[in-house]
Amino acid sequence: MKLTGKTDIDAPIDFLYRTLNDHATWEAEARQRGVEVERPADMPLAGPGAGWRIRLPYRGKVRKILVRLDGLTPETRVDYTLEGQSMGGTLVVELSRRG
Repeated sequence: MKLTGKTDIDAPIDFLYRTLNDHATWEAEARQRGVEVERPADMPLAGPGAGWRIRLPYRGKVRKILVRLDGLTPETRVDYTLEGQSMGGTLVVELSRRG
């Protein structure tokens, strides 16, 4: 199954790319919303290969998901892999200028 979404954001593309890669802020936001976030010791803290083990309540159960940053193309694209007990997938965020 492939799901696609598209959103126009009125902001400079370099700002959006930096925001997507501000992992400390995303981790803090997740924790504020009740998500447990752990950085695996065997994964780098930044760049491709960086990862997070997250635990979050969803539909009455606690879900455990490993999120891995797979690729970065400056100001263009960010790729993640998500692996869980009953789900898995990829998340690709593509940035483009309007025009």
